[in-house]
Amino acid sequence: MALRFPRHAYLQALGLLVANMKNPPRTAAEMHGLIARQHPRLFSAHADAFDVGPADPAHAEPSSIVRGIRCISCESVAESPEDLRIGLCVDCSP
Repeated sequence: MALRFPRHAYLQALGLLVANMKNPPRTAAEMHGLIARQHPRLFSAHADAFDVGPADPAHAEPSSIVRGIRCISCESVAESPEDLRIGLCVDCSP
């Protein structure tokens, strides 16, 4: 998500999340800090959006990321793991 979630979409998603949170109500900045618990890379990608630090992580970040062997767009099988660095095959990547 950190590689594919542009700033405007991230801020819009935070706005939708906090608009629907009633118990307890939160601000977008608080929600941004809480996102670091489950999605530390997403938080880091947009760390300068708000002046808050990350909440303590719920678990340690994995040493390697496994996305599988299929492209998330066309579902073709990759010949090597490097082909799916961002989850897309060579033909589908921007």
